[in-house]
Amino acid sequence: MSATDRATLLVEVGCEEIPDRMVEAGGEGFAVAVRELLVSSRLLVPGDEPRVRTYSTPRRLAVQVEAVLHRQPDETLEVTGPPVAGAYDKSGAPTRAAIGFAASQGVAVEDLYRVQRTKGEVVAARRTVTGRPAGEVIGERLEKALLSVPFPKVMAWGTGSIEFVRPIRWVMVL
Repeated sequence: MSATDRATLLVEVGCEEIPDRMVEAGGEGFAVAVRELLVSSRLLVPGDEPRVRTYSTPRRLAVQVEAVLHRQPDETLEVTGPPVAGAYDKSGAPTRAAIGFAASQGVAVEDLYRVQRTKGEVVAARRTVTGRPAGEVIGERLEKALLSVPFPKVMAWGTGSIEFVRPIRWVMVL
């Protein structure tokens, strides 16, 4: 990955006034949540330790993370399926189990291979999952990360479905 594949991410949350005793810990918790989001989303290069900065005031929590990838790298997955005994008949022809498994993984039946597991031999498929743009991934997962920030006391507002230290008024992601 080159430096041009990366950018600095800034996430800022504006809310009603957070009690002073909760501001610093809230900012640190928000930084941990954003970093975990980026790691679990494969938007940080494994082994890199990007610089993470927090900025916190009673009305804002912000996190800046350097070296965030513009998009997830492609990922190759090995998915195991049914036991070999159920995937092929006595003549070695694939059964409905093998055909269905191959179709569910988007590969040809001929591309299935055998692997040994603790419970016996099973068929497996290798497929590549194309990486998605960082904006899409972060947009889908940011709410969960934000709401996971630990505060000693939270409140609900509006319909009561969201709980946070104070009502959230806006979120900005650059």
